[in-house]
Order: sequence, then structure tokens, then C-alpha cells
Amino acid sequence: MALYIKLSCDVLTDSRILSVSPCAFSVWTRGLLWSKQHLTDGFVPDAALVIITLGITDALHVTRELVDAGLWERVTGGYTVGQDRWARHQVTSEEVKEKLAENRERVKRFRERRRNALHENAVMHYKCVAETECNDPPEPEPEPEPELKKEDISSSAVAADPSPSVANANGNGHSPTKRGTPSELATVWNDELGSAGWPRVTLPLSSARATKARMRLAEHPDQEFWGDVIAGIRSSPFLRGENDRGWKANFNWLLRPGSAEAVVEGTYSGAPRRKR
Repeated sequence: MALYIKLSCDVLTDSRILSVSPCAFSVWTRGLLWSKQHLTDGFVPDAALVIITLGITDALHVTRELVDAGLWERVTGGYTVGQDRWARHQVTSEEVKEKLAENRERVKRFRERRRNALHENAVMHYKCVAETECNDPPEPEPEPEPELKKEDISSSAVAADPSPSVANANGNGHSPTKRGTPSELATVWNDELGSAGWPRVTLPLSSARATKARMRLAEHPDQEFWGDVIAGIRSSPFLRGENDRGWKANFNWLLRPGSAEAVVEGTYSGAPRRKR
């Protein structure tokens, strides 16, 4: 808060001001400024004279001029213009302190309102995110698997997990497929689906999206699998928005556990649902 002193235009014609030298008038004005800055209500201590009379050759003579003219009064420890006179023309220290306290309280209330507004905005953001996730299509319930007999389990386990030597001997062994990256998966999405009306993916991926994409790619490192997924999404009426809510599959939905498997298994294939 900036502090100011009040000087009336009548000062230029005041007999007391006219009776002192220009140096004395300068010291008198500096005294007012010093007193206002330190909230002393017109009191100027002896220790402050070093600053107030800076550049004045005969400081003692100047202070005597001010006392003789009635502009200053000698009191214990320094000089004063008089508290009554100060209160008539200047804002007192009590009034300044009250104003400062009001300013602090106003700033405090402003900061509290801003903090509450930021909190409310954050709550609304998380609610919107939660509602968006809730609007995603429900996960289809898996069909119950038929019970297998003990001999069926053993025979199917052998057929599904042949030893490397047997697989290579029969010519059925496959070399490991190169695993794609999250950025490559997003690029394929944009090229195959983004150009066909599905929501495009913003690149580069955020750290959260990239982490989810790496998890899905670790589950299915075969690039042919993801080619089948993209083709299945493109051919699914339900996933391109032909459903009762007009919902369309997006990249975030693809990164959810089980979404890609559901597409490959044909969960979303078939005739589109009618919109209500």
C-alpha cells in the first residue's frame, strides 16, 4: 500500500513557510514524508535527522529555524509538528493500520475464493471424466465355457503346447513376431479408422495412454492380431456408432482390458441396433 502526505496549496502563502529559508522548507517537507512512512504521526526522532537533513550544510541552524517559525516543536527525543495539527491535515497511523488490515482481509478473501473455484473446477473435471467413462458401452458378459472331462483337458493341453522340437519337426514352429510400439498402434488407428470417421488420436501419446498401450501390446505382441482388431472395428456397425446412443469406439476404449479380445471374438459384429 502506497503512503502519501497532504500539502495544501495554501502552504505557498503561509507566513510561517515564507519566514524560513528554502533549506528549512525542504527539511520540513522531508520530515512529513519520513513521519508518514514510519507512522509516527508527525514525530521526527533525532536519529532521523541524518537522513532528513542530508545535503544541508548547517542542519542545526535549519532545525532552529523550523522551531522558531512554529513549524516544529522540540520534544523528548526529537521534534514534532504536533499531533493535533497532524490529525487535522494527515491520515493518522491508526487509520493507516486499519486500512492495511482491511486490505489484508480483502486479499485473503480473494485468495480463498480463487482456491475454492479451482477446487470446484477440479471436481467438475473429474466428474466429467467419470461420466465419460460410464458412458462407454458395457462389457459383454462372457458365455459360460462347457465343462471338459479330464481326458479332454490333458489332450487339449498337449495339442496347445507342443514342445519346440515337435513343432519344428512338423514345420509348425513360428519365429517370434516383432512387437509394435504405442506410437505405431496410434498411427495405424489414425490411418485406418481416423480417416474413416472414428475419433483421431492426438500424437505424441500422453504418458498414461502410452503405458496402457504398452500393456495391451505386451498381452498381444503379434501385429497380425492388431490388424484383425482394426478390421473388426471398421466392420462393426455397433462400434461405428449405429447403436441406441450413437456411441462410437475411440482409442481410449481400445486400450481398456478386454476390448481388443472382444472385437476379435466377434462380440461387436452383427446387425446394428436401432436408435431410439
